Amino acid sequence: MGIEIIIGAAVGFAYLGAQYIIKNGYKKKCSKCSKWFALKLINSELISTKKTQKVRTTKEESGQMEIIQKHGKTIIKPKLRSTLKWIPAVTSRYKNTTECRFCKEKFITFSEETV
Repeated sequence: MGIEIIIGAAVGFAYLGAQYIIKNGYKKKCSKCSKWFALKLINSELISTKKTQKVRTTKEESGQMEIIQKHGKTIIKPKLRSTLKWIPAVTSRYKNTTECRFCKEKFITFSEETV
């Protein structure tokens, strides 16, 4: 019984490691020399910011009660409902300069971040 747990854990960690390598390595792939984990961020410049709104989901009590029967016990708890709330946010736009570690080619990309 113990060996199956060890083998399962090893396979699980190997899967997570492979998933990390594929996800992050491919994201940093150079488009010129096609090598993975090649791009490194040199400079990130803030271009603009603007005020926006984003949606946040919150759970509130609805005022009704829910009765649950488990193992011969009665549990009474309040029902929750999800509500959407608009909250203020700031969207920032960046100009990113990256460089390939192998072929030294520079690339310019743009990204947005909402906080």
